[in-house]
Amino acid sequence: MTTEGVLFVATGSRHLAEAETNARASRPHLGGRPIAILTDDLDAATASRAFDVVLPHPDARRSYRDKIPGLVDPPFDRTLFLDTDARIVQAVDGMFPMLDRHDVMAAQSPVRLPDGWRDRTIPEAFPELNTGVLLIRRGPDQRTAIERWLAAYDRVGQDWDQATFRSAIWASIPEGLRLGILPPEANLRTTKPWIAGKGVAVTVVHGRIPSEEWPALTEYLNDDVDRFRTSEEWRTRHPQSGVSLRVAPSRRGRTASTGLAATFAAIDRRGLAGEDEPLPCENPVFVLSAGGRSDSSRLRRMLLHDPNLMVWGEPHDRARIVQSIADQWRPFTESWPTESPRTPLDVEAPLEEGRITSGSRAVADLRQAHRLFLDRLYGAPARAAGRDRWGLEEVRLDADHLACLRWLFPGARFILLVRNPFDAYASDKSSGAWYLDWPEHLVEDATTFGRHWSRLACQFHALAADAACQLVRYEDLTDEAPAVRRHAGLSAIGSPDELASERRRELGLFERRRLAAATKSGRRLLGY
Repeated sequence: MTTEGVLFVATGSRHLAEAETNARASRPHLGGRPIAILTDDLDAATASRAFDVVLPHPDARRSYRDKIPGLVDPPFDRTLFLDTDARIVQAVDGMFPMLDRHDVMAAQSPVRLPDGWRDRTIPEAFPELNTGVLLIRRGPDQRTAIERWLAAYDRVGQDWDQATFRSAIWASIPEGLRLGILPPEANLRTTKPWIAGKGVAVTVVHGRIPSEEWPALTEYLNDDVDRFRTSEEWRTRHPQSGVSLRVAPSRRGRTASTGLAATFAAIDRRGLAGEDEPLPCENPVFVLSAGGRSDSSRLRRMLLHDPNLMVWGEPHDRARIVQSIADQWRPFTESWPTESPRTPLDVEAPLEEGRITSGSRAVADLRQAHRLFLDRLYGAPARAAGRDRWGLEEVRLDADHLACLRWLFPGARFILLVRNPFDAYASDKSSGAWYLDWPEHLVEDATTFGRHWSRLACQFHALAADAACQLVRYEDLTDEAPAVRRHAGLSAIGSPDELASERRRELGLFERRRLAAATKSGRRLLGY
C-alpha cells in the first residue's frame, strides 16, 4: 500500500514551535494523511501531540542544511515536505497524484537566480526552485538527486540551499529523474510580489503571517477563486498588514516598499510618538532625484546660494543611512508593539518576579534617537560651517524614505527632481556604473537604470500634491527656480545657467529601445 504524508524538519525550539503551529493548522486539509517531523528535540515534539511520527534528526546543525538529510529517505512513499513557515490552507488531494508521473516537484523560486554561488554550466533559463515546498516520490532516482544535493551543499559552503538544489536536479535529469513544476498556488511565497491564478485555489501559503491575519488572508485567497488575487491588492485592502514583502536578498534583511506613510499614521493614531524634543534645525531640505544623473548636484549648488543652508551631496551613499532608519519602522503596525503611550520607566518601581513593573516609551525614544542621529550627523557639521539649516541630496530614496523623513521632521521640505531619462542615462554612461544597493545592485545598463527611474518618477508624480513636496523637471529648472526658492523657504537661490554644461555619450538603438520600454510609465506621467 502506498503511503502519503506531510513532513516538517525543525531544529531548534523556535522552528519546532513554528512547525507545531502550522502542522495543527494544516491537519484539517490532509484528508487523514499523517504528519511527520524530523527534529533534534524528540521529547518536545512528542509532547506537543501535533505530529503522528517523530523522527530523530541525524545531524542537526541549525542551518538550511538541516532539511536535506530528511529528504534522502523520506518517511512516506509520497511526501509533501513543508518548511516550518509553510501552511496548508486547502485540501491537498490533488497534489499527490502528480507523483504518478514525477519524482520531485517544486515551484520556481520568485528570485530566479539570486546573487552568490550558482552552477554556471546550467542555462539561465533553468531557474532556481524553491525548496520550502517539495513533493517527493521515494525511489532510487529521488535518492540520488537528494544525495547529490547534500554533497553539493557541503562542497560549495554557501548558507542558503537552493542554488545547490538547482545544480543537483539539473545533473539528475539526464539520469532519469522526472522533475515536475508546481504552480505558484501550491507554494505562495508571501515575502515576494505574488499572484494567485484565476480559477485556482491556493493550497500552501509559504511565509510568516501574523496569527490574527490568517483568517482574512485565507478568505481573500480562496473565497473567490474566479479572479486574480495579488499582493498589491492585498496591501491596498489591508495597508497595515504584517504580510510584508522583501525584494532584496533575504540574507541582508532588506525589505521592499510596504507603505510606511500608513505605518506612521498608525503610530500617530495610537499616540506612541510622544512629544518631540526640539532640535536646532526642524526644517531640513531634501533634494530627491529620480535616479542618477538627473543633475541634482546642480540643484544642490543652486540651493547653497542661501548662506543659511548646507545641503550634503549623497553622503555615505553606500551605507544606506536613511534607508536603514526607514527599515527599522517597517514592523510597526496597529497591533505591534503592545506598549502604552504614557508609561515612562520608573527606576524606583519595585521588582516583581525579577521584572520592572512599568514599561518604557520605546517608540517615542526610537523616533527621538533617529532625529538626534540625523541632526548630529548632518546638522552639527553644517552649524560648524556657519549654516543653521541642513539638507541632503539623494538619488536612491523613494516614497517610503520620504515618508520616514517627513515623519521625523514634520517641517521638512522636499524637492523632487526628474529629468528626461534618455538624457539622464546618456550622462550616466559617461560617469560609469553606480550602486543602487551596495554591494549587490549595480546600475550598469539601460534596463536597470530605466526601471529605477520610472519607479521613482511615478512615485514623485503621486507626491506632487503634497504640500511638503515640489516636483520639478530638470528641463524647467530655470523657470522654476523662484518657486523652488519659495517652497524651500530660502533667502536666495542660484541660477542653473551659471553652471557649465556636461558631456554626454550617445545612445545606441538597442539601448534606446530598452530604456524606452523600462521608462514608459514614468514618461507618460511626466510628459517625456
